[in-house]
Amino acid sequence: MRFPFRVTQWDNPSVVYLLFFLSGCAGLIYEIAWSRQLGLFFGHTVHAAAVVLAAYFAGMALGYWLAGSWAGRLKRPLSGYGAAELVVAAWAVATPHLLNSFTQPQLAGLLNHPNPDVQLAVRAVVTFFALLPATIALGATLPFIAEHVSAAARGLSAQRIALAYGLNTAGAFCGVLLATFVLILNIGVAGSGYFAALLSAGCGLAALWLARRKPVDRVEALADALRPSKPAEQNAVSPALAGPQARLTPSWYVLAGLSGWGMLGLQVLFTRLFAMTFHNSTYTFGGVVAVFLIALAGGSWLVARFAGRYPPAPWAAITCSAGAPAILLGVFIFQRFTRLGYFDAGPGFAIYILAALGLIALVVLLPVLLLGTVLPYCFAAAPSGAHGAGAAVGRLTAVNTLSATAGSLITSFWLLPTAGLWNSFAIYAVLYAVLGIVILGGRYSAGRLALPALGLVLLVAAGIVTTQWPLSVVGKSSRLIYERETPYGLITVTQQEAGDLWMKQNNHYVLGATVGADSELRQGNLPLLLHPNPRQVCFLGLATGITAGAALDHREVEQAVAVELIPEVADAAALFAPYNNSVLADARAEVVINDARHYLYAADRRFDVIVSDLFVPWHSQTGYLYTVEHYRAARERLAPGGLFCQWLPLYQVGPAEFELIADSFSAVFPVTTIWRGELDAKAPLIAFIGSEEPLQLDASELTARVGRLPLPWCGRDPVITRGTDIPQLFVGQWHLRQSAPLSIAWLNTDNFPRVEFLAPITRQARIKLTGRQLADYYDNVLLQLPLTGLAWTPRPHEPAPDLGSGRSLQRQWLDRTQ
Repeated sequence: MRFPFRVTQWDNPSVVYLLFFLSGCAGLIYEIAWSRQLGLFFGHTVHAAAVVLAAYFAGMALGYWLAGSWAGRLKRPLSGYGAAELVVAAWAVATPHLLNSFTQPQLAGLLNHPNPDVQLAVRAVVTFFALLPATIALGATLPFIAEHVSAAARGLSAQRIALAYGLNTAGAFCGVLLATFVLILNIGVAGSGYFAALLSAGCGLAALWLARRKPVDRVEALADALRPSKPAEQNAVSPALAGPQARLTPSWYVLAGLSGWGMLGLQVLFTRLFAMTFHNSTYTFGGVVAVFLIALAGGSWLVARFAGRYPPAPWAAITCSAGAPAILLGVFIFQRFTRLGYFDAGPGFAIYILAALGLIALVVLLPVLLLGTVLPYCFAAAPSGAHGAGAAVGRLTAVNTLSATAGSLITSFWLLPTAGLWNSFAIYAVLYAVLGIVILGGRYSAGRLALPALGLVLLVAAGIVTTQWPLSVVGKSSRLIYERETPYGLITVTQQEAGDLWMKQNNHYVLGATVGADSELRQGNLPLLLHPNPRQVCFLGLATGITAGAALDHREVEQAVAVELIPEVADAAALFAPYNNSVLADARAEVVINDARHYLYAADRRFDVIVSDLFVPWHSQTGYLYTVEHYRAARERLAPGGLFCQWLPLYQVGPAEFELIADSFSAVFPVTTIWRGELDAKAPLIAFIGSEEPLQLDASELTARVGRLPLPWCGRDPVITRGTDIPQLFVGQWHLRQSAPLSIAWLNTDNFPRVEFLAPITRQARIKLTGRQLADYYDNVLLQLPLTGLAWTPRPHEPAPDLGSGRSLQRQWLDRTQ
């Protein structure tokens, strides 16, 4: 994009536009950092995320409205912008310390009220007021800038405001990329917030300095570039169609509100769409948001370039009408290009991200570019002149933001689960088409509109028909027996001809299956057998329930709690009742719908064994379950002599991520031992077992306990047939590899979620711990671990097992399964 001005002096509008661009960059960094920080306290449920979103946007809407009322009263609106930026910077520095107070027992108890409705309300109020000074100040910046750039604009108020808004949105685009690809991994979540505060402080000080200078004549380079090249008389429009009005009519506020609802609703839908094929890391989510923002910035630039030539209402109608079929065209392109298959652009992380961004742009760019012009066209209808633009822009944006919040929440929690993904897209396309026709209907006769309206209706109808694909990918030899569209994605259960059941999320992430269920049973049995008397046990993650149900085979177990994030997964687990010991109906079992870590924070009980399921390390909703803070929360919930078990899918991490997790685990637990779960070279699993003291295993007792386990439906576990098999699964003890002061900087923490950001890179680079790479890692690292942390008491007249020979057998098994 060519900037239509030259920087010749500090009073040039270009300097103000640059500051507002940087403001947008800082604003998105704040949103990402604060969402992560608040998610750690409230849990990573969709309801907690909705509370943060609503509180953030509500504060900004209040800031838009208040600043709109103040902007016209200030002699120098730029000073108001500068003051707002300084408030944001100051509060951003204080926010991490303020959020840490949420861990105080009095406040933590209030935030975790047993009544879910009260809990949700309290969190919304606390979040709103915790962020309020910053969110009000963030919202206030736009009306002050609008008032400043529109003053003495000589008829170019609409263009200047649209350009400022577009540059701010382009800055937000850069903020998303910076936070996602650079800042969080290198300077942490809190450091990202401090970086944004530095940007805000710089913008605020620069704006105050500029505002104190004596005003000079406005530089007209911008006006010359934006002014139509044709003679003025050829471009004149009738007063009835003129854009800026003395006072905005209510219809413009309605249009701004519908625009906000539509844009955030569509962002929810497109994000869900790409979740069906992408690997769903923070990078791909950031890519969707980034393309959305740059498309919105492009829409604002179009208005800035052409608003002076045409009245806003007809062009808003045209872009709505064109955007409706463009939405369905994007869905059609996505369906035909991906076939709902797993997206893979080949080896190399950079290639994958560039290909993913290209696909996102192909699908999203056109509809969002068109529909992103609606709000700037509303700005174009605002009063022009020395005063009044800031007030109109502030009120329009406040209405837009509140409606956007409502659109996002209703689309996520009601429209998607009720209508489904494809029908939700169709509904938004129809609404935009109707909106375009209604706007034009207020200016043209029915006769003139009949033919274009009919053509639009037929085009949208054709788009709806051609995009009604089956959402669930089901193999030829399988049938779909459960399907639910949820705020967390698509949950399905399919049954193969042989009778095996598969539970999946978004078609490609297998949550569990009856095929190879001996491995799922082992994930429950092994940690319980390592504890001498596991009476109270907790499973973080339910899925099929086969692992949690294994606990019911141990007669020592008095109660087993399974914590599941997604309610529909718990519903689907009922279909696995013949395979999971009917864990949902057993009196000794309790299923809790909650975020796993949040449950540990809020629980007022202790467990003998806590088992953390296999979680995808690069998902933002589960990646934090591999952090130091999570392990500390688990350790605090262990009874004396308790064990914590962390299962890890080696096929989803490389050596760097494995060692980050192992070091983070051993930084919390005094004794960290590693155990084999499944050493098939294609899908290997290992378990970290954390304890206060070395494990004490008695051969006689273990033999008796294994013998008491009933024969499961899939046959006896070939790996654990008797108690003496258990030492053969021992890999060794892991010690923290670095000295304590240095290790803190290289652990996986909430502030530095390195595993979440590194694992996708490893995945695309094909350096996962599988096959030959795992065999080499066994030779170079795991076989060198000390055989400590385990004390074995053999049966009378039997020698102690050779733990080294067990490791050799594990290594041989890797060679056989490559």
